[in-house]
Amino acid sequence: MPETLESQIPDAEATEAERPSEGQRRRWFPVRCDMVEREEFPKLTVCEKLVLLDINYRLHEHFFLVECQSRQGPFFQSDRKWADRLRMSAETFQNARCKIGRPIDKTPKTPGLGWVSYQSGYKMSAGKASPTRYHDAAYATTQDGTMCGALWRQCWADLISALQRNRLNHADLVTFAMIGYWWKVCGGRQHGSIMIPKAEVKNRAGLSKATFEASLADLRAMWPQLLALQVRYRHFEITRWGGGPDAKISVPHTGHYAGGSPDGDVEGYATL
Repeated sequence: MPETLESQIPDAEATEAERPSEGQRRRWFPVRCDMVEREEFPKLTVCEKLVLLDINYRLHEHFFLVECQSRQGPFFQSDRKWADRLRMSAETFQNARCKIGRPIDKTPKTPGLGWVSYQSGYKMSAGKASPTRYHDAAYATTQDGTMCGALWRQCWADLISALQRNRLNHADLVTFAMIGYWWKVCGGRQHGSIMIPKAEVKNRAGLSKATFEASLADLRAMWPQLLALQVRYRHFEITRWGGGPDAKISVPHTGHYAGGSPDGDVEGYATL
């Protein structure tokens, strides 16, 4: 089941008028093209890419709720809990966050990319700990004139669930996000298919061709309606994509991903 975001104000303290209705919450979150096209992006490890994508996923919703005045303050989460969510060690998660982010409360020995602004957690008395607070993320929101791929929030939540059950791996989720990016920039909605050069997989996604192809197979095995694939000599041809609102197919959501969208509308809204 998709998990609920934590914030400075729990849902129980918000009045009915303050809580956004299901029709107000975005059903999708962006994979910003200007993020993927940074020269640093393909150099990130698979775990670093996944941490970046998941931070963007969770903060995109949080920022929207702040805008709706049903939340206030930064998003917060303990490192251990977030690491468990992504099925990695706390040290791996923290190292990834240090690489992509920059703490606002101290000067790190090795400056990160600054794409995520956060305040480090700390130990409190009686064995308690203060969670890390996330104040900003450069690529978690959309801007006018900025091209972005769009991924269904429910799809991503289901992918995380499959990751936690060890049915998918980290590279599978990164591959999913990259297909959303290429579907957008290659005109998948207009043409009904895209051709991804195999050389571009390494240059843009930072994944080997073998890893990328294996992840496509994993995703298709989990959800056959997600995508249709033809492996050519120099290209991967995607002839069907159901991972975002710019897809051409429409298969109703049931809480567990079946592919497609509820309404095919890029501007749809729903709960996390």
